[in-house]
Amino acid sequence: MLGLILLILFKAGGLPLVNYTLYLPLNTTVINVSLPVVPIPDTIEAVNDSTGAPIPVSLYPNDTLVIFAFGGGYVSIMYYGNYTFNGKVLLYSFNVSSTTNVTIVFPPYVIPFNLPLSIVSYRIINGSTLVVTLPPGRYTIQYAYVPKGLLTSTTTTTPTTTASTTTTTMTTTSTSTSTSSITSSPTSTVTQTAVVTSSTTSSITTTSPQSTSTVTSTAPSTTSTSTSATRPPPVSNSVSPLYITVAVALIVIVSVVVMLSRRRAIEAVEDVTSMM
Repeated sequence: MLGLILLILFKAGGLPLVNYTLYLPLNTTVINVSLPVVPIPDTIEAVNDSTGAPIPVSLYPNDTLVIFAFGGGYVSIMYYGNYTFNGKVLLYSFNVSSTTNVTIVFPPYVIPFNLPLSIVSYRIINGSTLVVTLPPGRYTIQYAYVPKGLLTSTTTTTPTTTASTTTTTMTTTSTSTSTSSITSSPTSTVTQTAVVTSSTTSSITTTSPQSTSTVTSTAPSTTSTSTSATRPPPVSNSVSPLYITVAVALIVIVSVVVMLSRRRAIEAVEDVTSMM
């Protein structure tokens, strides 16, 4: 029997998964294998690497696995290793006893705490997976397990302040022109101009990442300017004294003319009568 590969992975909950590959000589009938990590019973499987067929095995005391004859060749033994959890330091641990190199793959959620100083090699895959190879020997592997749901990335956000000012100005100009004409009076023009200015200023200040919002509002102000030309009072309809004097003179003249005309007519009638 020749041990070739001992690979230890980690599953959910920090449970170690052991994959141990052996080479058995041809015509092997029954062979006993000392497992490198204490197994959890009923999790052991043995597979013929050439055919993929399962091989019957039996676990005996002292972590000895009996493999029954299958004709020899490569066989892979897979099982979950038994581990210990220390609640005081929140660390997991298991023992390894191997006659071949031990390769341990630490995913991001499994953090190694105590590793042997005699490391054959190590490498990092995808920036987060640590692969460590140890020489043959007996080791106690300690590690911490962080659930995948608690793995978060830290993002630093610089608070920013945004100020927004809005100014609205509304100007309304109203012009009204009226013309009135009265006999014997000049034309009067009235112009009214109204200017209305409405100014609204709002300032909004927002600070992130905190939800802080400050709103400052200035009530609208209205300025009204009205320019009006005062219209003079209308001219009275009464007749001037000059017009009265002229009218009286005309009446007197007409009366005199009428009286003279009547007198002449009477005298003419009398002359005609005397001649007859």
